[in-house]
Amino acid sequence: MHIVIHRGNREEGIDITHRAFFDWLSPLNFFPQQQEISQMWQPGTGNWLLESPHFEEWKSGSTRTLWCRGIPGAGKTVLASMVVDHLSADNRDIGVACIYLNHKEVDSSTPPKLLAALWRQLLYKQHYKRGTSPSQQEVAGILTSSLKEFSQVFIVIDAIDEYPEDQCFILLKHLTEQMGLSLSVKLMLTS
Repeated sequence: MHIVIHRGNREEGIDITHRAFFDWLSPLNFFPQQQEISQMWQPGTGNWLLESPHFEEWKSGSTRTLWCRGIPGAGKTVLASMVVDHLSADNRDIGVACIYLNHKEVDSSTPPKLLAALWRQLLYKQHYKRGTSPSQQEVAGILTSSLKEFSQVFIVIDAIDEYPEDQCFILLKHLTEQMGLSLSVKLMLTS
């Protein structure tokens, strides 16, 4: 078994011994879904977004949150995937993490698991040797530490409207706290 972790424009292979750690940390792995979705879009798809002043200001300027709204089936998931690929191809030392939410998988997508999935994607390895499972506060704190490892971090969350409102509040509260602690963290949401 081989897992691919995207960090900037580099790919690092993770062998089976590290897989156990990542599965312990969070069973949620959004990279296979990201790869599947990215194969669906045609060249040129979403260029209008990448070339828009709003996107450029979010990516390179002082805008911290980009929220893309649209009706179901409008292509927001494909846009989110395209943005993840676009940011991952960048040469800078940045971290890119993504979450694909689905109203059918709400029970398995608790805020601690989603925050841990972000941590998993950013490749941070605390708690493993102790064999403990981090609390929501610990995961958020460790995510903060992991975010400091990158010059810039982009977090893309698709279908936030499909997530239960109370859980959404908790997740977004933690993420906005992260954004408050570091100017290098930027968030894109679709709903």
